[in-house]
Amino acid sequence: MGEIKFLIISLTLTVFLSIPTIMMISNNQNNYGIKQNLNLASKVIADSIDKNLPNIGNLAKGDEKNTYLDIGIDKKRLLEEFYNVLYMNTKDKLKFHKIKDSIKMKFVVYHDKFFIANNDDNWSQPFFFTKKVGNTIVYLNIKNDMAYYYDFIGNKIYKPISNFSITKKEKNQIIIDKINSKIAQITSEKNLRKGLGIRILNPEDSDSKIKNHYFNVLEGVTFFVVYAKNRLFTSNKYEFNYKNYNVAGYTVKDLSQE
Repeated sequence: MGEIKFLIISLTLTVFLSIPTIMMISNNQNNYGIKQNLNLASKVIADSIDKNLPNIGNLAKGDEKNTYLDIGIDKKRLLEEFYNVLYMNTKDKLKFHKIKDSIKMKFVVYHDKFFIANNDDNWSQPFFFTKKVGNTIVYLNIKNDMAYYYDFIGNKIYKPISNFSITKKEKNQIIIDKINSKIAQITSEKNLRKGLGIRILNPEDSDSKIKNHYFNVLEGVTFFVVYAKNRLFTSNKYEFNYKNYNVAGYTVKDLSQE
């Protein structure tokens, strides 16, 4: 009798543990497939950039030093093409809309700033890469180690970042942290957990070993998306909650070269 009870308990535990494990494996496989589709769709950023478009406002002011940062990106077209490619890769209308609805944010990272699109595909104002040095706000960029600030009459004054006691490693980390702060702010859940942060390789940091094969915002103009979806599975009155986060994107690396 005791052996039978032991067998029943063992079988119950095996089923209880194996079902969520199987579900997790299936969940991870589905997660990988979605990420691959998002990575492929993100490559449309390369066709949305007009490298020959100058910033007319800066040229009119004689501000030629900043023109190397000015590129034209048709952000509306970018999202349209992104969704078109994603739909073609998904090949399922219902699945496509589920993925689309779960994309929490879309980022376009320029050399000196980034924009964020929300669930309604409305783009934010630009967020610049800056650091406050004393009472001066210093504007940084990913393309080179020059920075600028505004003098008291509104002129841009350009200096090497070393003039502000900023190292290249620190500059890279400021850019990474600025982007991650916005991701964390949007993905955070009320008083439940910290927001999401993505791991970006800082080539100047010997301890930074994370390498994304598709994108790195420090290497050029980048488009990436954050996909988040909860999967709730119930077995024997127990709930198992799998939180999927996919960060997928693409960097046009040749634009970052001088």
